[in-house]
Amino acid sequence: MASFSLSTGQPAALRGQKSWAGLAIALLYMVCISWITGTEALTLHGRYHDSHGGIRDVPTRVQVRDELANGVELRVLPIGDSITYGAGSTSYNGYRKALYQKLKDHGNAVDFVGSMHSGDFADTDHEGHRGEVISTIQSMSQKGIYAAPNIVLLHAGTNDINRALDVGNAPARLKTLIEDIYSHSENAVVLVAKIIPSKNQTAQADLAAYNKAIPDVVASFTNKHIAVVDMNSALTTADLTDSLHPTDAGYAKMTNTWYDAIIVANSKGWIVKPGTAQDPPDSTNPENCRETPSWLKVGEVASGASVATTDGDFKPAWKKTGVIANGACPRARLHLMDIDGDGLKDYACVDPKTGATTVHRNIPDSSGKSQNKWEAAEEVASGKSGRDGYGVIFADLNGDGADDYIYVDPDNGDVSAWINNGKTNGSWQWKSLGVIASGVGAKNTTLQMVDFDGDGRADFCIVNSSSGEVTGWLNTGASDTPKYHKIGVIATGASASNGDKVFLGDFTGNGRADYIIVGSGGQAKGLVNRLQENNMIPAWLSVFDLAAGPDGVTQEEVRFADMTGDGKVDYLAIDEKSGKITLWENAGTGGRYQEGEGVVLCDLDGDGTSDYFWLDHEGRGWGYLNTGKGKNQWQNLGNTANGEKRDRNQIRMGVLTSSGRADYIVVDEKTGQANWWENLGESNNYGWSSQGEAAAGPKKTIEDTYGWKFKGKNVRFADLNDDGLDDYVYVNEQGAVVMWPNLGKTPIAWGTPRKVADGVGALPRDIHFADTNGDGKLDYVVVDRVSGAARSWLHGGFRNDNSIAWSSPISFADGPGSVGPSVKITEMTGDKRADYVSVDPNSGRLNLWQNRCWAK
Repeated sequence: MASFSLSTGQPAALRGQKSWAGLAIALLYMVCISWITGTEALTLHGRYHDSHGGIRDVPTRVQVRDELANGVELRVLPIGDSITYGAGSTSYNGYRKALYQKLKDHGNAVDFVGSMHSGDFADTDHEGHRGEVISTIQSMSQKGIYAAPNIVLLHAGTNDINRALDVGNAPARLKTLIEDIYSHSENAVVLVAKIIPSKNQTAQADLAAYNKAIPDVVASFTNKHIAVVDMNSALTTADLTDSLHPTDAGYAKMTNTWYDAIIVANSKGWIVKPGTAQDPPDSTNPENCRETPSWLKVGEVASGASVATTDGDFKPAWKKTGVIANGACPRARLHLMDIDGDGLKDYACVDPKTGATTVHRNIPDSSGKSQNKWEAAEEVASGKSGRDGYGVIFADLNGDGADDYIYVDPDNGDVSAWINNGKTNGSWQWKSLGVIASGVGAKNTTLQMVDFDGDGRADFCIVNSSSGEVTGWLNTGASDTPKYHKIGVIATGASASNGDKVFLGDFTGNGRADYIIVGSGGQAKGLVNRLQENNMIPAWLSVFDLAAGPDGVTQEEVRFADMTGDGKVDYLAIDEKSGKITLWENAGTGGRYQEGEGVVLCDLDGDGTSDYFWLDHEGRGWGYLNTGKGKNQWQNLGNTANGEKRDRNQIRMGVLTSSGRADYIVVDEKTGQANWWENLGESNNYGWSSQGEAAAGPKKTIEDTYGWKFKGKNVRFADLNDDGLDDYVYVNEQGAVVMWPNLGKTPIAWGTPRKVADGVGALPRDIHFADTNGDGKLDYVVVDRVSGAARSWLHGGFRNDNSIAWSSPISFADGPGSVGPSVKITEMTGDKRADYVSVDPNSGRLNLWQNRCWAK
């Protein structure tokens, strides 16, 4: 058996047989010591087992300028868990940065290999898989194993021991891992560490037993260059920053111990030229797989966060403001619409003979809120002779915030539209879309164009005036022109009574139109619009009393419109002749959120797979680490984010540092300015450290350079250049993408913006960035909102103009029955390929379909 065991004991005299070669090397280097400075030389005191079983100590003086093994390439595989990753060390360099430099100083070409990356030095590749046990380290390390290294640094078993996971068979699992390494690198030097000490008192006996078994594991490999490295003696618990991970000083000891072992291996002539690297024939190698995955239905992998709550049922409350407009035209001609996209409804009067429209703009105060003051009338649309003005309605078709002009032809029911392009050179500009719907029986009295799915674009709803039944067509377009998909009956009208009048309007403020029934005395009942996992048809909650109806208000006077700009429709009474408006402001609370809307799948621990992070509507977060990797197994971290209240819609999770862990980022909706809190990881109980501003916000660049309207909700953080750091990404309303590369500096700094995708006519909410084929690059994925089917544009690298070369679209997933808003495309199983996850909006339950390699 060609093996030895290395420790860091005090130097001892040479003794016993077979020491002459080591002595000759020692004497050779001692001849040169007179001109080597202290920083250029080291004294090696290696203890090893030779084939006769005797313990040998070989003190040698090594000149670091001398090449090792006649200058062969040193292809080094650091393999293990979070200790190999560098958890607890500065910049996650662990032992690897200093060891890399020590080996480079010999003059050899040095190549660290592996699928993981952490640290801030020249070659950060490794196979350190945080939180993983021996068996999963093996399955997740195939890239490094197939790289055919000639030096392997193996430190694995910490998590098996710490979790008391079948400890008695841990040595057997270690042997299986070593066998896998040798099956691809038969001449490699494999240095197997006794694992470092732990402060986990309940694990001490298991740790000692495991370390005691390692020499026997090593001894079972005959005619192999394999050795035991006693890391357990090299460090003490004083060298730990927490219960498991070394401090920088502790990692320095590991560096020296690994280095000493490599020098001893070199003195024995073990290090030879590395083998031929290959791509592993598994799901991490797209070259061996078809572009479309083979899907495995895993089923439920999480039942939902036990702490998940909502803001409760909607509790109606109305605050009478009084008369806010004395009126400028009769009620039949009056429309409350937003002409300028400032979020406040303006007062519009439509000529019944031509459709010409004049508007009194709602004048905001300095903070943008309504003060119920109105500008003088201004004609915004000239109309057309013979056009029935009563067929004119207004709604936002393209999601830009400004209402567009829509006309329902009373003769044939055709619906035509003109896009509001704003005011230029003193006049309002309109772009004709022509007929956008026909043959569906639309009438001006039955058509209500409201947003019932929350994407900011008006959908097409026909309300049966007798029964209250609503038939809906979803606006799935991304351009100015709507693209309608018939959903069918979205409300049966069963809660309405004969003579009731139905309005569709958002009274909870969640962005989706609710169902409102107004009786003869102005009293109103409501049904809240809820999301479903498998259908775009709203799930309506039970009917309840929404408004009692003010004294003297009749059904015909009642209208609902958001006059305050808070996203909730208010109760209005409009005089028939004068158009005078009396306002009761909607002060209701609750009913806005569902449990599953708080689910964020992001990598909290930096192990390359997504964990479960649940955010309440005020930005507090609870974490669950994904320990099952495709199984319903989670480590509850508790309430890790519990700072000041923040709107959940402003929160993003993104990896801004080399830790690989998702940080907590708050994005200003108006400017894109971002503040961030660094994820401190396991050693600090996954707490957060405020780091201030991460980005000043690109609103001006987006609007001035690219000519797009800026929306804070379109800001993302995603690693589009595959450097392990998330970049600042903006996706416009047609799916075009601009990125600012994360330069990896402290404080956070960003490179110049570059447009990396022209867009494919998809809304930002339907676009995901995920590695669908396991090549390490994030692809551009569009999930169909209705069917849940997904298409992928593969990331082909950067062109000379800094744009990304995307492939032609390919089918990624047919859709298992979930609708687009329920779907997340993210890596859940540890195989480096993004999976398909469906989230139940009512509970946060996760159903998983695993993306597996469909072999060619």
